[in-house]
Amino acid sequence: MLRKQFDSPELRGCIKSPDSALANATLVKDSRSTTAGFCKLDDNRKVFVKRYNRRGFNHILRYLFRRSRVWRAWENAWRLENNSIPAPKAIAARSHRFMGIPGRSWLVTEVLDNVVQTVKFYRMRNKDPELHREYVDAVTGMLAKLHKYRLVHGDPKLSNICVRQTGEDEFCFGFWDLDNVKSYNKPLSMKMRCRELARLISSFMDIGKRLKLKPSLESAISNFAAAYQRHTGIELDMKLLRKRIDKFMKKARRK
Repeated sequence: MLRKQFDSPELRGCIKSPDSALANATLVKDSRSTTAGFCKLDDNRKVFVKRYNRRGFNHILRYLFRRSRVWRAWENAWRLENNSIPAPKAIAARSHRFMGIPGRSWLVTEVLDNVVQTVKFYRMRNKDPELHREYVDAVTGMLAKLHKYRLVHGDPKLSNICVRQTGEDEFCFGFWDLDNVKSYNKPLSMKMRCRELARLISSFMDIGKRLKLKPSLESAISNFAAAYQRHTGIELDMKLLRKRIDKFMKKARRK
């Protein structure tokens, strides 16, 4: 499948032989579940190719009567785009099955320019209180908008927040990694909202501690929770939020 507006002979060649493209890619992930990297097409256009690997017999059984992960990721990218939530556009996808048995599948997305690495931006934000306030407001605003449309990201950690520099001291933000996005038929529960926000805050604390910047947990909870409540008009269950944050932070310490 290809999006018409991005169609070209070079993109068709990429999705026809995606493993060949990955063989010459700059890989950013190569695990049992996925292989992903940046590829340069023959027309010099850059794309991001992600391969969903088959992970053994249990994985085959799990997806035998379900849609491939690549089609869920494709739909998630469309959901965010249709609701004006910033994320890289999915431009091509392919899934392989043999006699109904799921095999590998591939997703091609656009590559965004002027991306700032998570750690680099964390340090920049740490030195600039105004930039920190802008970041907190933007990210909680995106999360609130996602939740307004009854969607959850699933893993809104800082490395899944896209940061792009658009000018001198100017930045814009979006989401990466849409594999775990889920949609619901009814408004999100407080438990779902708190889990998403807790993942964001615990990730903020984890990166800060790794960089030895000593972030304040109380300040992080206050800033992110207040901004989210301002965007949604929903009063959070702070006891539940703290409980979820503690759970994520304990899990991070065990790694």
